[in-house]
Amino acid sequence: MPDSTSKSSTPISEKRYSAIKSRAFSALQWQALNTFGRQILTFLTGIFLARLLAPEDFGLISMATIAITWISILGDAGVGVSLIQRNDLFDDDIATAFCISVVISGLSAALIVVMSPLVANFYSAGHITSILYVYALSVLLGGANVVPGSLLRRKLNFKSVSKVEITGTLVSGLVSISLALRGIGPICVAIGSVVGLIASLVVYFFMGLLRIGAFPSLISVRRFGNFTIFASGTRIVELIRVFIDNAIIGKWLGPVALGYYVIGYNLPAIPEYRVVGLITSVAFPTMSTFGADRLMISHVYLKILRYASAAVLPMLIGLMLVADKLIPVIYGPKWFPTVPIMQILCLAGIGCSFGVLTDSPLLAMGKSRWTFLANLVWVGLLAGGLIWVLVLGYGLSGAAWVVTGSALIISVVRNVSTSWLCGVSLHEFYHAIFPATVATTVMAILVLVLKNIIAVRSADWIVLFSMVSVGSIAYIGTLIYLWPELRTNILSALYRLSDKESGKATR
Repeated sequence: MPDSTSKSSTPISEKRYSAIKSRAFSALQWQALNTFGRQILTFLTGIFLARLLAPEDFGLISMATIAITWISILGDAGVGVSLIQRNDLFDDDIATAFCISVVISGLSAALIVVMSPLVANFYSAGHITSILYVYALSVLLGGANVVPGSLLRRKLNFKSVSKVEITGTLVSGLVSISLALRGIGPICVAIGSVVGLIASLVVYFFMGLLRIGAFPSLISVRRFGNFTIFASGTRIVELIRVFIDNAIIGKWLGPVALGYYVIGYNLPAIPEYRVVGLITSVAFPTMSTFGADRLMISHVYLKILRYASAAVLPMLIGLMLVADKLIPVIYGPKWFPTVPIMQILCLAGIGCSFGVLTDSPLLAMGKSRWTFLANLVWVGLLAGGLIWVLVLGYGLSGAAWVVTGSALIISVVRNVSTSWLCGVSLHEFYHAIFPATVATTVMAILVLVLKNIIAVRSADWIVLFSMVSVGSIAYIGTLIYLWPELRTNILSALYRLSDKESGKATR
């Protein structure tokens, strides 16, 4: 029999929509806690490791990550996304998906072990071999985590997802820092990753999500169909896109330049992987519950555009403006050469964030072929552009501009095509991002004026604090003024809080 989360392909009723909306809001709250909790833990871990490890160590870690990602990108074979998107889900589907993920992850891990010497020779870095051996185990463990996590997301049970992922991130960070303090070098990060994944599996086990109630079947494999093939292809190409810049830069410019590039991209990547990742992680399973109701999918698409722009634009434009003060304060003066790289990559972050945002409506409508082709074109532009500028000798800054240009071009194409498929007009799209765009412009002008006034005679941390404070106040105030719905929601929340406090006082 299908599971209790079977979905209808007919237009949904108002009552069902209200129920889905309530579950989605609760899921978003838990996923927000999960995303920002893990980001804080990862950020703090990164600060400790940046002070304990050298730029060359970060370069080696990045090289190893690139290698295992390219080999293990088939780890879930697209079954995770398919489990969420399918209307009806049977027990043998779950068993088949789990077996596919574990078997392919095991084969990928074995391939990593075999190819480790070749990877070390490719990068001319013998120390990377031991790191790859440890990461091979994390690939196998990651495959075992795919199905239980997807089942929780399908049911919008992000409370349990948060418990699992925060536990894994915390354990991974603590182990990595402890081993770095003992001076074992960059392999500490790989070991931390393995231990964190083991911790996640332990939590899944106690939740009862690792108990398989049926046997795999060929019929189940057929039921996944073409959607799974293109969803898997999308994952392959997307992960290649994410790491191909690191691979090419590491090969051409070496581990030191790659270390600066990685640190320069870490903060601009936060909106794409954390903020937009937070939104799409809830938006995709929510949109999938609407089945073939394209009107509801377009409604949710416009909603996530508005909320994503409100978070992404001020974060990245603000980061670009304060980077020269932020880097020395947080990471230390040895990382100052990464400032111009970070400023360029902030624009890339905007393009990547808005581009990735289109995946949820496309996958919910079963358009995995579209997401696959979009990412394929993106990889082609990125790889060709990087090789061209590095051969011509434009260096790290030239590479950063290629990453930025390709991201912005593909973002425009993806959003135009997604709007067309969803039936969203240009006016509706513009209306969705208008408040954040204007508020960000006001914020940027005030921050630049303040920076020129106080930068000369103040310490870096004072200038940084002043710019962040003034910019935040200006942005929030302008956004609330231009966004009536947000203003209404804030006032309603304050009224409910006031009533709750009054009730407590009365009792």
